[in-house]
Amino acid sequence: MSNRQSQPQLENLQPIATGERVFSLSSYMLMMWASLIVVQAFVLGQALLPPQGTLTLLEGVVVILASTLTMAAFIAMNGHAGLKYGIPYCIQVRAAFGIRGARFPEVLRLFPAIVWYGFGTWIAALSADGIVRTLTGFSPSGITYVYFVVLQAAQTWLAYRGVRMMKWFNVGASVALVLIMGYMLTRTLEAQSLRFASSWQARGEWGLPFWSGLNASIGILVAVMVSASDLTRYMENRQSTLWWGNLLGVTPPFFFMMFFGFVA
Repeated sequence: MSNRQSQPQLENLQPIATGERVFSLSSYMLMMWASLIVVQAFVLGQALLPPQGTLTLLEGVVVILASTLTMAAFIAMNGHAGLKYGIPYCIQVRAAFGIRGARFPEVLRLFPAIVWYGFGTWIAALSADGIVRTLTGFSPSGITYVYFVVLQAAQTWLAYRGVRMMKWFNVGASVALVLIMGYMLTRTLEAQSLRFASSWQARGEWGLPFWSGLNASIGILVAVMVSASDLTRYMENRQSTLWWGNLLGVTPPFFFMMFFGFVA
């Protein structure tokens, strides 16, 4: 009996063979788009420029470019082990901490993952309530909690079905999200005129607000940068796919959402 058969509880820790990889360059890129068209980037974009923030438009654009290039580079570099050997993060980290010592960083990574899982689902529940209320007027007391439970169950089911299900779901979701967000940006521009002149002409200080914004922007994807091998182990074993997949997968959606925050 093979080791994979004798220890089914550890099957997800086994290296993913080259022939079993599911992400091509295009599907990985679209999967990242679906993952990064997120409200966190939109809210951060709103917080950087006036009236909430103090950065100029030039500083804000530099924050976006610097943070996206940094995130793409670190995801690619830290995901190299997953690409080459097909191993997940919890195996990769053993090289530094050993088998027993690796449990500590694994647990540390677990807590923010749980928190973001809950935050994202709660935001989705609020969105579902807003959409249904707008379209039908239906919004009884406590319905947001019902949406939260339903969406949590749906996400868990998708994750349970494995990476192939997640791949096709995210590829389809990326197309839908691009169309929806593009429509929202267009309607926003139609309803309001852009007033960037004063922000663009300001000199800017390039001090603490700039570096705080840059740190906050990069911090959104810290967990992804750390555990990049959990994704890259399913990517076709090509260095070009690793680097271009992350560059094209991270930069466009993150830039769009933060710039949308600037506009809003």
